[in-house]
Amino acid sequence: MTLHLSFGGLSVRLALLAISLLSIWYAQQVTLPRYCENPEQTLQRLQNILTEKRPAGDEKRRSYVM
Repeated sequence: MTLHLSFGGLSVRLALLAISLLSIWYAQQVTLPRYCENPEQTLQRLQNILTEKRPAGDEKRRSYVM
């Protein structure tokens, strides 16, 4: 019975890994190019928002929020 649960846990992990990898691929290949004129700039802004305390400096933050 323990062996059966072990394989069940493995299949769940593999399914979650596959979903994660497919979502990353879909975002890079479909979503970003569809909704962003410049995907690289969008990802850089997102990284700034997530990592910096004041990503816009002293400027308006509106363009970062949108």
